[in-house]
Amino acid sequence: MNKVWKSGSAGLLLTAMLVVSACSSNGNEAGSASPSASPSTPSASETGSAAPSAAPLKGKINLVMWHQPTIDAVNAEIENYKKLHPEVDIEIIFSAFDQYYTTIQTQLIGGGAPVGIGVSPETTQMLAKYLEPLTPYFEEENPYTKQPWKQDYVPNAFEIGKSGTNDVWMVGVAGAVNTGVWYNKKMLDEAGVAVPTTWEELMAAQKTIKDSGQIAWSEQLVANFKGDWYNWQLNYGFNLDDWMKLDTLVPDGRVSQMEVVRGIKKGEIDLKSEKVKAMFAEWKKWVEAGWPENFSSDWGWYDAFVSGKAAFFLGGSWDTPGFVQNIKDFEFGHFSLPNPGNPSDPIDMANLGGAWGLNKAATPEQKAIFIDFMRFLSQPDVHKRAVEAQGMLPVVQGVELSDPVMNAWAQDAKFNVSKIQAISLDNELASKFLSYSQAFLTGGDLDGFVDKYASIYQEAAERLITQNKWDTTQW
Repeated sequence: MNKVWKSGSAGLLLTAMLVVSACSSNGNEAGSASPSASPSTPSASETGSAAPSAAPLKGKINLVMWHQPTIDAVNAEIENYKKLHPEVDIEIIFSAFDQYYTTIQTQLIGGGAPVGIGVSPETTQMLAKYLEPLTPYFEEENPYTKQPWKQDYVPNAFEIGKSGTNDVWMVGVAGAVNTGVWYNKKMLDEAGVAVPTTWEELMAAQKTIKDSGQIAWSEQLVANFKGDWYNWQLNYGFNLDDWMKLDTLVPDGRVSQMEVVRGIKKGEIDLKSEKVKAMFAEWKKWVEAGWPENFSSDWGWYDAFVSGKAAFFLGGSWDTPGFVQNIKDFEFGHFSLPNPGNPSDPIDMANLGGAWGLNKAATPEQKAIFIDFMRFLSQPDVHKRAVEAQGMLPVVQGVELSDPVMNAWAQDAKFNVSKIQAISLDNELASKFLSYSQAFLTGGDLDGFVDKYASIYQEAAERLITQNKWDTTQW
């Protein structure tokens, strides 16, 4: 879907990924309540939500997050929640993301782990042995919405919470993000180029703009995540059929990280195949057709688009607040990246921006508070406030955002690419992939690059097996 906006609309706060956890060794205390105890009888409150009452919830848990806008948004909702549950105390602590998973795993092994553990769809299986399946809770009624908790959520977003397994492992109340291509309408009009709807149209549009002396694609590929990001999208566009053949451990139409690792180890996916080579050859053509001949960190790729010097910019919903605030001289819009392999299935990386998992070692009282607070946050009015405060997209049904730009991103979110839970590279391997990609895209040899690509992902598979202690004899 193509959308165009004039700058000047009301913007939202810039979004980012988030993590939430609660340290049982750092202020987690609880009184009496069972994990599935339902809060009950409604009483009006300033939240605009109904308050249940059975056995009153009592106790304290800590939530730790790495994103300050999320902390601010959830703190506001904690105040509303405490009006309904005055004997519950929920504290939020900021924690930097760099060493997050190492720290959490150490705490889980040592027994001093959080009650609520921040996870993403790609990393859930790293911690799954320590998490309590949430499926039974989602089958129960949410006392705040008076329907099964599962029905509060957009179906595709809910399914991502399974991370390619049979059980739900996370609550995505923090919202979602969506990727796409931003475009400068003024530059397209001046070049006589329509908004592309197919891969061929995108390549032709870039060439026309670049041949006119303008910057077609604003990119420099200097951040680790960007290399892995492009790889994920390209594999969806070129090799989806091969990847979906890996959906064997839990056949559910989604490929988990464990299934990808198994496929690599058993030779069920060929990382050096002719299709892989064709994929990266097309990536290079893409670069040559539209990207600036510059991968230096000195080049301001973001500024080039905002200042009106570049026609296309690969970003996402999180760019909206900055663009609305800073772009004054041209109209802009977004479209989904066309799929080279299937024009009817645009490459849309909508995904949960972060979610909460539940430590299965938590006490029943702690679990009761955690589940009840997650259900409170799952109400449409509460969820709308929380996601708008962060610049996220809603995953709870019935939420329409106030900002038309963000609402359009939400309407476009199909969560399709996310059915492939690609391997998440650690910092060392991501840096290698970035370096090899830069060398290849600026003149390097295709076969040599594919060899290095294969070796990186084979090493990543071995590291994940060791890290997660997966029993490969069962594969």
